[in-house]
Amino acid sequence: MKPSNRKSLFLAMAGLLVTITAMSQTPQRWWGYWTSDMPMNPVGELASGKNEMCIRLTSQNKKAVGAKLHGIRFYISNKTAVQSAKVWASSRQSAGYNLMAKDIPVDELLDVDNDGKPTTVMLDEPIDLVQANNPYSNIYIGFTIFLPEYGAFTPCEMMATGSSTGQMNANMYAWKTVEDSTGPIALQLLISNPDIPELEATALIPEGLILENNGNFTVDIPIRNDGTEGVHSITYQWTIDETASWETEYVFENPVVELDAAPSIPVVITPPTEAAWHELGLNILSINGKVGGSVAEKKPLLVVEQYGTKRTVMEEFTGTWCPNCPRGTVGVNKLVGIFGERFIPIAVHNDDPMTIADYDQSKFRKSVTSALGGFPSATVDRTYNCDPYMGYTLRYNFLTDQIVSEALEKKAVADIDVEASWDDPTSTNINVRARTTYYYSSDLASHKLILVLTADGLTGDSGNWLQVNEFVGRTDLPEDMSPYVNGERRMKEIYNHVAVAVAGVENGISGSITSPVVCGETQEYQQQLTFPESLRQEGMQLYAVAMLVDNNTGQVMNANIAKVEQENTGITTPEHLSANAQHATSVYDLQGRKISQMKKGIYIMDGKKVVVTH
Repeated sequence: MKPSNRKSLFLAMAGLLVTITAMSQTPQRWWGYWTSDMPMNPVGELASGKNEMCIRLTSQNKKAVGAKLHGIRFYISNKTAVQSAKVWASSRQSAGYNLMAKDIPVDELLDVDNDGKPTTVMLDEPIDLVQANNPYSNIYIGFTIFLPEYGAFTPCEMMATGSSTGQMNANMYAWKTVEDSTGPIALQLLISNPDIPELEATALIPEGLILENNGNFTVDIPIRNDGTEGVHSITYQWTIDETASWETEYVFENPVVELDAAPSIPVVITPPTEAAWHELGLNILSINGKVGGSVAEKKPLLVVEQYGTKRTVMEEFTGTWCPNCPRGTVGVNKLVGIFGERFIPIAVHNDDPMTIADYDQSKFRKSVTSALGGFPSATVDRTYNCDPYMGYTLRYNFLTDQIVSEALEKKAVADIDVEASWDDPTSTNINVRARTTYYYSSDLASHKLILVLTADGLTGDSGNWLQVNEFVGRTDLPEDMSPYVNGERRMKEIYNHVAVAVAGVENGISGSITSPVVCGETQEYQQQLTFPESLRQEGMQLYAVAMLVDNNTGQVMNANIAKVEQENTGITTPEHLSANAQHATSVYDLQGRKISQMKKGIYIMDGKKVVVTH
């Protein structure tokens, strides 16, 4: 061999050796939308037959671009009924696992209930994930569970939590995303990627931080690991309106090694005294004692003089035709018993005599019921979409109290007082007055009001007034469902919290809150609502609900409710009553019913309140 050829061969081998060494030194790390420091929630039972779950990666997933996949691990709740399982990768959901498929022996399948561990599958050969510089590059990574073809649901659940993306297909219904209501599937990928830095971390300042201006506050701020070395300690400083705090070191009790894992650290912040909007940042100055880190994206911080009294609203979507909707009634009643006046339910009916078209046909209602798969469904503060009884699960366990508790923990930046009275007891017009008091100042009003009338005590003896009930005779339900287990297929009900009129259902009422917002000052808004004459019933009671919604997110920030009262126009003595009654053209009781004879009590005579004392 000529010397020049030997030299070329040596250089080629040296280059190959460098490449192999570099590849061998590229560390493998677990990564995914869901990470092990996040809590885990079951989001549904899997049906008989074939069930598939996957995550979708695109070129927007920077850690996936140019990466190789070495292994997959995932959680299921219970493996008892599983007949077979596999992991797979595909360029399309319908591509038939064209990139990789690997069967999992049933005896190697692990679960949460019995093992407390994920099932981990290592690939025989690594596969490439998302291609660099290809905006159309997609890859789906998932697992498939096969359950017996006969029987109803099994106790094998998909697990999800947090907020990101995932898809599921339980038996015969189409693929759908789970991100809107549940978060990412609990699935992780073992990847290697030379483009991932060795040392990097990012502070993820929460949205919507609200602090009082009367002392130091501890704020939990997630710190995301973006490097292959992991995070053992950081040095950081927070900033408010570009003014920096002192440097602080934090040592993690458990080192953060998973990519994108983001455990929270307690950060003590001293807010400014001005009750207004400010800007909060957190800069990571060093990681593990080495220079590195990042500058966090600054987020708005609202400082208030005080917190308002927080109340939360559940808008429940139901209908008498809906055989599963009785569980919504049970759930709402339990929530009223637990939270009292701090919980405000609104029952929005569909396709029955109590339907209000403005509410039922709104894009808002349709978006919630579509995301949750139909009726019954609910949304809490227009933030948490859930089943009104089971929460985020499909098992008959009452869990919505956890969701309402979380909503009530949020801080209110304003208080709302609401009053309502009949315009005239013979009419269907209700005058509603809402007073909103803010605890900060802003040149821009970022809220609007939604007004709703609700009715208690509506009922009917036949037809579409009767509630369809599919729970008759069931033996697998909790005790709180017994009124329906022991009930009839079509039941006469007394319906409460029924929405009978609404204003501003989609985006709030324009002009109901005006600029500027001044700390400590009260804004007043009045509007007349009209409920359908067809729903006027003996014994009913009307209520007015005022919701304060964020213009940008549509979320309910606070709310209040008040009983609709008669206008207080004075008291008539029995002597005067006798004389006035002779000339009265109309006399009504407080429920708006016209009467011909008055006994002891309070009445409305020609639009004025009168009291009969004996």
